[in-house]
Amino acid sequence: MNEHSGGSDALRRFCAMYDELVGRSKWYESRDAFRFAVMALVQASGSVSEVSARLHATVKDMRARTKWYSGMRGTQSTLIAANLVLADQTASAFLEQLERAKPWFRARWRFASETYQSLAVMVLWLHGERGRAAQPLREDDVARMESVWQAMKKDHPWITSQADWPVSALLASGAQRPAEMAARVEANFLELHRRGYRRGDALQSAAMILALQEGEPSQLGARFQSLYGTFKSAGLHMCSADYSEIATLCFVPSEGTPLVDRVRSHREVIRALKPKPAKQASFHLACATATLEALGSGPKATLAARAASICQIIMLIQAQQAAAAGGSAAAISAT
Repeated sequence: MNEHSGGSDALRRFCAMYDELVGRSKWYESRDAFRFAVMALVQASGSVSEVSARLHATVKDMRARTKWYSGMRGTQSTLIAANLVLADQTASAFLEQLERAKPWFRARWRFASETYQSLAVMVLWLHGERGRAAQPLREDDVARMESVWQAMKKDHPWITSQADWPVSALLASGAQRPAEMAARVEANFLELHRRGYRRGDALQSAAMILALQEGEPSQLGARFQSLYGTFKSAGLHMCSADYSEIATLCFVPSEGTPLVDRVRSHREVIRALKPKPAKQASFHLACATATLEALGSGPKATLAARAASICQIIMLIQAQQAAAAGGSAAAISAT
């Protein structure tokens, strides 16, 4: 297979890519990071071995060009490298844009997380180019992202954080004015809460993904509720950690049950992979592959995959940070 053909090949290509990257990963590499980076690579041109080689080379180059203490050596570097491979861009070109953007972030936020800043810069630089050579980042791009984020911060000061920068960047890349995009997020948030879904970070992330899609909040909310409810009725243990995946599935213009059946069949295939992903991870990955299979290739599929993988990487980063903080607290209490 020399080029990605999209659509019906999504699950097969995912499994082949998973075996190449996760199955052959080293003990010191993050398997979870590879699992969610695969979603971008499913759409990349080239054979599985060629795409894998380009990913490893990009990660290696990125780490060679950054200091040992840099946040760019963290979990997000694998996802960024995967998106660079998809866009046929180099690590050096991305790091140049990251340096270019740093003073613009510092002018707006006194303390800027390098982790979330790098993900946001990746989105701002790559998302709008639609396969063409990426143009240099502009301060106006960061300003648009800030406007979306600040509007959400005004609506939800306690749950809006720098972790929301990357998806805010996706929202800011659209044609609508930042204030309109933020208003769409809030309308979706309120609609989902009205339907009984719990307030919090997870619900805001889902509302942001829904805001990337066409349709009124009532329509999107009904679609979300139908999918969530059908999975739950089918015996799956659903929780707030699944909100982003359900919101991503809403990109697919079809009714609930056929799509649910597709996700369940994909999950059975994914759960048979080695090393076997955890139950929740297999569900999240199946939602992504089912979405890509239904959407085929193109900008809409790229947007859906990028939104899903970003949300998962952010959840993984936050889990790692919480574990590190818990370990430090335990060590202190033991002394």
